[in-house]
Amino acid sequence: MEYASANSARKMHSRLRDKDRWCNNVVKLLRAFLRHDQKRGIPILENMDKEALKQVSFSRSVLDNAIENDHEIVEILAELDIDPQDCSSLPDTMDGNNTGYVTTAELIIGLSRLRGTARRSDIVSVDLMIRSLQMKVDDLWCWMKDMERRKGSGVHVRPSRQTVRVGNPNGGCFNL
Repeated sequence: MEYASANSARKMHSRLRDKDRWCNNVVKLLRAFLRHDQKRGIPILENMDKEALKQVSFSRSVLDNAIENDHEIVEILAELDIDPQDCSSLPDTMDGNNTGYVTTAELIIGLSRLRGTARRSDIVSVDLMIRSLQMKVDDLWCWMKDMERRKGSGVHVRPSRQTVRVGNPNGGCFNL
């Protein structure tokens, strides 16, 4: 049993490192998405240079519709080792800046990060990013409270371009 599990893990690792497999399937996926978005007049992939491809973006609704209605796209995503449960939320996941559109760069980067099974390191990485963001929000809140306090006391506050860390890891704010 242990051998079978280790062997399966080795095979998956090999699949995930196969660059030809990755590239071929990404190109197939982009072609399939372009077919679904032809009403915008985007040329077929063979007619595009690298710079033109970078400029292509797909609306989330086009991606949703394509994933929902095109079995070939779901098969390509499976060949890319994307979990089928992630397919339905793929456009929302890829649209990190919440514009309603997914660029080819966002799509490719997002697909590369979704491949394979979720690992503990993925969860820890997100937790660390959230903690870092929380510290920055806390610092900003402390800075704003301090500016509000100074403004109310009649002290003239002139904005500065210099970044000052006003929070501390133990809570509270430094008095400037």
